[in-house]
Amino acid sequence: MKTRSLPLSELDLRFLPLCRPKAKDIAKMAAALKQQGQISPVVMTGRVLIDGFTRYEGAKMLGLTRIQAMDLDMDLIRAKAMILVLNRRKKHTLIQEAALVRELVHKDGLSQKEAALLLGRHKSWVSRRLLLINSLAPEIITDIQLELVPPGSGLHLARLHTCNQADVSAAIQSHGLSKDQVRTLTDLWVKAGDTQIRKYLLENPKLAISHYEKEQKTCKIFKVLWKMLRALEKELGQEDTVQAALTLIKSNLEILEQRSAYEPAQ
Repeated sequence: MKTRSLPLSELDLRFLPLCRPKAKDIAKMAAALKQQGQISPVVMTGRVLIDGFTRYEGAKMLGLTRIQAMDLDMDLIRAKAMILVLNRRKKHTLIQEAALVRELVHKDGLSQKEAALLLGRHKSWVSRRLLLINSLAPEIITDIQLELVPPGSGLHLARLHTCNQADVSAAIQSHGLSKDQVRTLTDLWVKAGDTQIRKYLLENPKLAISHYEKEQKTCKIFKVLWKMLRALEKELGQEDTVQAALTLIKSNLEILEQRSAYEPAQ
């Protein structure tokens, strides 16, 4: 199939939001283009770009005005699906996959089964991504696409009501939370029914997470101790003196556990 040189300005970038490359990948591509030139053409249908968004952005970063392109003859719905199909080896983010599936189903009118067939996926794969993106507020989708929150945060934020997601996302960004901390924060938010507790979580997320993790660690220790005590009772609890000693240990362990449970956050 023949390729041709086209001005960057003539490419239609309507699908760019569905496959926006990361800044680090653009910089890496720009360096490769500068050193080696363009090795493979971008792919388009008509003038609509469907593959090669990183090459396009890298060329633009270098100040290039033209790019080698290959044209495929297909309708725009199939072209949209080709964004994923042509990039099987590349790691698309979950939100990119979900956004593309939503376009095919909600905008283009395909059924979930039709979208799955077009993408070469199972219907459940399509369904899971629709469920995710329909559970996220538009501004949260933007935060994820712009990498303002850690990768994978969408799965956790989707557990929250859409009216709460913006506040939690702002806390994640302002306090620089990691993916694991995002998961813990959303866990705590879901469990907290009180408005004041949720306000505290937003204002002091790292402190709340630290206290919670300490509490969880303590709980695990007590679980191990109780397991050991039950084993001792089973093996040695026949003698009265041993039974009395184990009862005393059990009583003290209960006191320690209660004190730990009501220990105030530092």
